[in-house]
Amino acid sequence: MTIQEADNSFACKAKTYLDKFILENAKRPLSSNVNRTQSMAIKKLRNNPDVVIRQADKGGATTILNTTDYIFEAEKQLSNSDFYKILPEDPSRLFQPKIDELCQSVPQHVATKIAELTPKDPSLGTFYTLPKVHKLPKLITEAQQALPGVTPSDPENIRRSDICKLARKLKLFPPCRPIISGIGTLTEHLSGYMDSVLNPLLTHIPSYIQDTTHFLRILNTIQALPINSLLVTMDVSSLYTNIPQMRELSLVKIFFVSMPPTPL
Repeated sequence: MTIQEADNSFACKAKTYLDKFILENAKRPLSSNVNRTQSMAIKKLRNNPDVVIRQADKGGATTILNTTDYIFEAEKQLSNSDFYKILPEDPSRLFQPKIDELCQSVPQHVATKIAELTPKDPSLGTFYTLPKVHKLPKLITEAQQALPGVTPSDPENIRRSDICKLARKLKLFPPCRPIISGIGTLTEHLSGYMDSVLNPLLTHIPSYIQDTTHFLRILNTIQALPINSLLVTMDVSSLYTNIPQMRELSLVKIFFVSMPPTPL
């Protein structure tokens, strides 16, 4: 049996098993980990137009936000003309011919894949934000410092249960990370395809760090630092919206030439 035949056999058996599993479990009643009162409370919150429920940007917490404040924060971000502008219409129909033109300049098998990944009736992307609640302790301390007669809290020692209370008292709303969901959009699947093509190049970038474990391994290779050395970290504000896209594209072209990626 060839590798291709083995792959096809495994795929067929896996599909048969999954189809059987779905049929056997489709009518099984779903179990709930909340009681009836909790379920009603969740439903009431979900249907309450005065609040917005969102996952926090970090930490996995669930946040309940005042709708008015949430919309104000979103509109404040969208009003930044450095990153956003109002379009008179859905631009998808303008980009479709560009994709068709692209298909004329690539090998047939790539053009076929692009056509398969391009939806015929794309929808608009959805803009939403995720609150950065991990920024609140520092904001609380800064707000307290501006108040006469108030001893500022140490942002490292504010109890989690007190963070929201203090934020409400000081009328603070956490900054939010902007997200644009591409589900159903013209480039949703094309973006995923290009991601799979470009990902192998990442490991060749000198500054590439795979994860925390990889970072710790790098630290272990560093010789002992001199006494009185200072460790410095940097954080880029609004990283993705500040990346110069044309510069990014030129760098990708350089990597394509010097280190050809996985065949398309």
